[in-house]
Amino acid sequence: MPEDRFLPPSLAAEARRVAWTIVNRLDDDDAVHQAVRRTANVAGVAPDWWGGAKLYGGNAGHALMLRYASRVARTSADRWRDRSRDILLRAISSTSERPPAHGGLGEGTAGLALVLDEFAADQPGYLRVRRQADRGLLQQVARASRGGSAVDPAAYDVVTGSAGILGYLASATTLDVDARVTAAGLIDGLVRLYGSPPGPPLKTTETCPDRAVDLGLAHGLAGHLAALSLAWNAGLRRPGQRAAIRSLASYLRDVAEEDAWGRIWPRRTPIDDSLPDQLPHKPMTWCYGAPGICSALLDAARALDDPDLTAAAVMSFESALRRALHGDGEPRTVCLCHGWSGLLTICHKFAEHGGSQNARAALTPLTERVLSHCSDDQALIVRTVHVPGTYVDSPSLLDGAAGVPLALWSVSTSVPPRWRRALLIG
Repeated sequence: MPEDRFLPPSLAAEARRVAWTIVNRLDDDDAVHQAVRRTANVAGVAPDWWGGAKLYGGNAGHALMLRYASRVARTSADRWRDRSRDILLRAISSTSERPPAHGGLGEGTAGLALVLDEFAADQPGYLRVRRQADRGLLQQVARASRGGSAVDPAAYDVVTGSAGILGYLASATTLDVDARVTAAGLIDGLVRLYGSPPGPPLKTTETCPDRAVDLGLAHGLAGHLAALSLAWNAGLRRPGQRAAIRSLASYLRDVAEEDAWGRIWPRRTPIDDSLPDQLPHKPMTWCYGAPGICSALLDAARALDDPDLTAAAVMSFESALRRALHGDGEPRTVCLCHGWSGLLTICHKFAEHGGSQNARAALTPLTERVLSHCSDDQALIVRTVHVPGTYVDSPSLLDGAAGVPLALWSVSTSVPPRWRRALLIG
């Protein structure tokens, strides 16, 4: 498969060059530690905000990036494979002092298990370690189900909650009986949020403490839809699950708004008249807004075998592309979470699996936007927005530099981007 099948050859070559420049900068421990300290000072957070075994913001995420570096490399694969192993061991050893506080995907055990599963794809010996992580994860899920809050939105989201854990289990190369039982429980828990038979989201001040329903992929309904759909597509199926998928997809389509560019979603929709009908801030990113929601709708369309839903997801995503590239929806930064790299990654999914020629055509300008944010003069090559007007040097996978090479390799190499499962975008 040619490496430049999505991009003009010269642009693909530049994308690979910049990706490697970022990787080499992130492979410098001193540069990373200095960047972490600077970011802590600017953002006013504790110096240990980065590190440990976290996938989204620590060594597990770097190990994932370096493992993909070993797959992309032509002449130095062994070096990067060894280096990825060293960073993975660093992540694992950190759990003795800083054990994951929960099972979540972003900062908990599910994220570390996902990275171990990626390593096992190349070297099956890692599967034993992954199964050990799985056992710890299943215990954490069991404890949370006994003592967790039934209405805490974070308990169900992608970053820290059950949707992210289910997304990992649905993507794992193998699952034992206990893991399948746990996955079934997670599915049942998400399905229960929508009643019996499944209907619209439960709009109460308990389930929505800020009086609005979160619609996004990272923390809201689109994350639930993605997790349930990916599980169904992976053969993890429970009573009521398909009906919940249909109900969620219908609700997300119903609450979309229209503007000059097409369909658009706010971050949240109000549950009553105490808030305006149209809440502000309608981003074009993975975490919130049309791109992440459309990705979940595309997965739901596959689960439901619904060509009309596929067409709606594609049409809405193409609207998001036009708005981001030519309108007022331009991301302010470059990272995966809320920047150009996340939009590029989802666009690649629609080009490959959504049959969208407009998405395929947009890969070139989106790659150019990502590259425009990269500079050798910056500590980690890319900087990310902390708050409007304030930039930080973050080494993180989700909201920093480590995710950018993965996005660039997805469109400039022939290496399959299975890493996207870390974001529940399939």
